[in-house]
Amino acid sequence: MKVQEFISRFPNAEQKDIEDLTSAITVVDLSRLQNDMYCSIVDTIEEKRSENQTVVIDAVAAKGDIAAWMKREAEKTGDDTKKVEELFLYKDFQPSEIFHDKSGSEHFSAVVRRDVTSHLQNAEIKTRYKELNNDTVENIHFVFITDNSGSGMQIIEFLDLCIRSIGDLLNQKKMTIISIISWGATRRSIEAVNDSIRQFFIDNLTVESRVKIEFQYLNYIDTVHDFEDVELRERLLLILKKYGGKKTYMGHESVASLTVFEGHNCPNTLPQVYFHDKSVKPPLFPRKYVTSEACRDMSAHFRRYDRPGFVNLHESRLKRANLVLASKIAKRERASLWLYLCYAAIGETNSVAMALLQCSQQEKIGVRNELRVKGWIDAQGRSTAEGNLALRTYARRNRHKVQPKFSKYVAPAFDENIEEYYPTSVDGVSWFSG
Repeated sequence: MKVQEFISRFPNAEQKDIEDLTSAITVVDLSRLQNDMYCSIVDTIEEKRSENQTVVIDAVAAKGDIAAWMKREAEKTGDDTKKVEELFLYKDFQPSEIFHDKSGSEHFSAVVRRDVTSHLQNAEIKTRYKELNNDTVENIHFVFITDNSGSGMQIIEFLDLCIRSIGDLLNQKKMTIISIISWGATRRSIEAVNDSIRQFFIDNLTVESRVKIEFQYLNYIDTVHDFEDVELRERLLLILKKYGGKKTYMGHESVASLTVFEGHNCPNTLPQVYFHDKSVKPPLFPRKYVTSEACRDMSAHFRRYDRPGFVNLHESRLKRANLVLASKIAKRERASLWLYLCYAAIGETNSVAMALLQCSQQEKIGVRNELRVKGWIDAQGRSTAEGNLALRTYARRNRHKVQPKFSKYVAPAFDENIEEYYPTSVDGVSWFSG
């Protein structure tokens, strides 16, 4: 269905809000998903490579996919007595082996896993528990991948399964690393998964020196809850509730995510009005499938559309460092290196700074490596003294592009307050204090 036709099915008073909402949906083609995940996995393995290390690459498996696989197996064997909670990872099943073409984009994660395994022919890649539970294996790096995370529960449940399954290995090995890589994640998911990881180490202090668990998200996924315009957000919540189910109108767990993958099924966290046949007939994505035709029409329709903005959780820290203007210039000009350095200057880690860049994962890795070569960031991704100096020069050199008449009101350093230099200048103070 065409976007305009979909919007026209709503009452006139609601059409502008629905158009704003639809314009905010990010469409990702599966080739980008696969390429980004491929680059991230290879980079993660190289970054954390150590001597005598065994690498395990696999996909995050949801409880629903595991249950569906168990049902298929039960039909073959006639044994339906086992429960999901009783299964052990790599003893009873391997995640990448339980997916099929109808498993959703997780199936493509399994394809990526096979591609990476083929690329890293010289790496020690194991897939069976008996291969891992071996005295010759001193260090293990588990890399689990998924396409997106809305509420975080799928990853949290999988982590619980993983830790329960390999608990004995955690006590045997010198170092065990568990990397969860998700192409996209909502702010809610990031907080939930990181809280779960922190709780694990609180409950297991004795393994902290030998176990590392990290959650990497390659991109932020915006949601309806993140709209900067509070009034628009409240109106949209009422509209979505009007046309959706009583409990599921915001999508699974009320996530209300705004990212879809072209050529595949909608995430179940998308607002229901876009795919549910009982909402607006027919929906934009009938039968929950994101067609290429719909994606092309969305791209053409919103090419020059003034999309609503989202809350920037980092803006207060950028403001305290007098970096708001520099970051806006870098974002407007798609200057990824300088935008990365802005976030590095306020103490963000590599993974967070990279997730904030609007480019492919290969480009993000290239930016990070270039900054390292220049000596502008350290191994953790935080800016060095040389990086701060370069950023100050960039900010001073480019401020005139936005407001030429304020170009003379430039602080000597980006982390120094302008009021100290021009206390009587109202224009200067108001401009740089936001």
